[in-house]
Amino acid sequence: MNRFKLTITLYIAIYCIFTSTVSIAQLEPHHYIGDISYSPDGTRIALTDTLDRCGYGEENYLTMIVDSHTLSTISTFVGHSCLLTDVAWSSNEQYLVSGGYEGISIVWNTVTEQQVSIANDRMGPGTHSLSWNPTDTLYVAWAAGGNGYIFNPETGMEVDRLPVEVVKDYIESIDWGINNVIAYGNRQGLLRLWDYDTRQELAFPGAHNAPIRVVKWSPQATLFASADENGIVKIWDSSANIINTLQFGTRVSHLVWSPDGNQIIIVKEREGAEIWDITTGQKLVNVITDQIITAIDWSPDGNQIAYAVFPVLENLIEVVEVSTLFPTHPIADAGADITILANPSGTANVLLDASGSTDSDGTIVSYEWSESSKLLGTGISQTVTLPVGIHTIHLEVTDDSSQTDTDIIIVTVEEERASSPIDQP
Repeated sequence: MNRFKLTITLYIAIYCIFTSTVSIAQLEPHHYIGDISYSPDGTRIALTDTLDRCGYGEENYLTMIVDSHTLSTISTFVGHSCLLTDVAWSSNEQYLVSGGYEGISIVWNTVTEQQVSIANDRMGPGTHSLSWNPTDTLYVAWAAGGNGYIFNPETGMEVDRLPVEVVKDYIESIDWGINNVIAYGNRQGLLRLWDYDTRQELAFPGAHNAPIRVVKWSPQATLFASADENGIVKIWDSSANIINTLQFGTRVSHLVWSPDGNQIIIVKEREGAEIWDITTGQKLVNVITDQIITAIDWSPDGNQIAYAVFPVLENLIEVVEVSTLFPTHPIADAGADITILANPSGTANVLLDASGSTDSDGTIVSYEWSESSKLLGTGISQTVTLPVGIHTIHLEVTDDSSQTDTDIIIVTVEEERASSPIDQP
């Protein structure tokens, strides 16, 4: 290389270093919840409380366990030095494994609160998609560079890798099902299932037309879901048959199954989270809207959803009761059936009373009384004039979430009986 080229090369290198240093100095670290995971019994929540920049001291990159109801801290684990993105419970709840951008994974004993093992020097800068095998004897991690590694949690030693032909395809997401089958997707939109018992692999060529960002087994491992860069979510059975395809206009960052495997949470980048029905492919309800969700999980009993947003909440995470997401309908109560005598004109004034109607999660905002589709009144209490005969009166109530309920009351108006001679004085 001549002196002129060398001078120019050195100048460019120095300029790049200078501008990079300025840029890095201007980037302030942000508080970030990288992952949330309910314990299998649902009483505790593991989370990663971390800065989104590396090198600020281990005390800024925490793996924590909190009470799932009070959110009070139970345990804190310190040992990482960079952004944490994943945490996963073993099924026996004795262990946690955590990992992130520094390229290591650490297994913690949740009883003794001690570090069990650390897996490093085998992975690139980044460890994600941490997932345990069904017997808690192994766990799998996807690392930057597209490799899938399987580790012994007791020693931290690598014991296996995903089939070598997949490595060159750059794996993006991995999940280990209770059927001992590992599902994973790559940047080319290819899905694969690897049966760890038989070492047999099933490939899904052309499963997606964009990089696959998330792969997730259902709790029963009878179905799994995959989401790609273009916001396409596909639901598959374990034999590679498509059950449903959901299309969104933005990237999907998280998939979380309901405990019964009938519904799934779809987290859309910068747009919040929604619950969808797997069979019908219909959206059921919003969990949260217009928020950047960084982590989310569904409790094993199906009653709670825990999530974290950016900027971080004061309590780190929020827990919502699933029952509050699905409005319950009001209960209409038209009262007991009525029998009344008509007056001399052949009619009777009848007081209809709907004050026994209730709404457990809101307020009843309207009452409608009708007979044979004819509106009789709209009050909670309504006096109506009815002729002799048997009348079927319908009550419909509507609450503040537009949920409705109906009830009926039978009103019998009897003719006034004429006085007989015996009745005469």
